[in-house]
Amino acid sequence: MTKRFPFPASVYSIGKSANGRQIWVLKITTDAHVRGIGKPLFSYTANIHGNEALGRQLLLYLVEYMLDNYGTDSRITRLINNTELHFCPSLNPDGFANASEGDCEGANRDSGRFNSHIVDLNSNFPGSGADLTTMTAGREPETLAIMTWLVSNPFVLSASLHSGLVVALYPYDYRSPDAPKDSPNLTPDDEVFRHLASTYARTHSDMFRSPQCQEYFDGGISNGAEWLSVS
Repeated sequence: MTKRFPFPASVYSIGKSANGRQIWVLKITTDAHVRGIGKPLFSYTANIHGNEALGRQLLLYLVEYMLDNYGTDSRITRLINNTELHFCPSLNPDGFANASEGDCEGANRDSGRFNSHIVDLNSNFPGSGADLTTMTAGREPETLAIMTWLVSNPFVLSASLHSGLVVALYPYDYRSPDAPKDSPNLTPDDEVFRHLASTYARTHSDMFRSPQCQEYFDGGISNGAEWLSVS
């Protein structure tokens, strides 16, 4: 895509997986080959569970749609002209390579969920208040690459796509081990995050109705820690 659209798009790697695969990011903005000044940065990521391929494909489709419509669709053009967008379709390329296509219920349904070290990357990040040693010690290569990327770029907002339940989760996802089960862990910007999650859920055709078979989410949203802490 960067060959087809060299002006508003560039590609770079944030590091390598445990098996040496590059973790690629596609950057879209009018000055995609340099760091812009005064533009808010936004990151979209997916596929941290390698067997959840839907988010990966959706991001690729979204990138293609935006690039195809740049210069003709006023909303897309305005977004690219005034925002720096970073898309990482696969945070877990080793897991994606190992996943079994079409096996959602069988014995291999979890194949590819973890990285090649059989670690759930989604639960491999440090909790709040950790010191530098605790933050980095024993982390997976993919985790360290993601952490370095996030602290090296002043993203104002980020979104991570998963497959499965139809719900918009908002921060924090981490809950202290001594906190009561199912208790929320709210950020100082909770009102803003709830508004963003609700706006997304209501824009979706079904999410705000919470069409789940086993779980109900009021308005199609939930605090991440209240639903399932990643600690």
